[in-house]
Amino acid sequence: MGKVYAAPAEIQKPSFSVSGDIRDYFKAYVESVKAWARANGKGNLKGEEIRFQVADGYARYIVFSTTPVALIHLSIGDAWQYQYANRLTASDIKEEVRRNQAIAKLFSSRGEKDVEPFVPLSAVGR
Repeated sequence: MGKVYAAPAEIQKPSFSVSGDIRDYFKAYVESVKAWARANGKGNLKGEEIRFQVADGYARYIVFSTTPVALIHLSIGDAWQYQYANRLTASDIKEEVRRNQAIAKLFSSRGEKDVEPFVPLSAVGR
């Protein structure tokens, strides 16, 4: 059984502005959590993002370690949570990372630069 943690308090959530693209704020926040996990985590998958489809969005996590399994929940957008996140094994995480990389590779070959999950309008504040 794994553990799911909130992002460290030292990483500030982005302050949102309606004048900019909200995806830029999300991307900067996710990159800072990934960098923190790479610097402080354990294992070869530390700092990798995994996500699971939930309702109209995604539950997103950053891998902190695989032995023991520890994930950092990304509470951005609608902050969906995957109900079985605490039951993931190291092999489950490895497979999710592989899938996410394959999807990113597929879309990058089509000319897409940033493959970001759907951002619901409720996250924009409209």
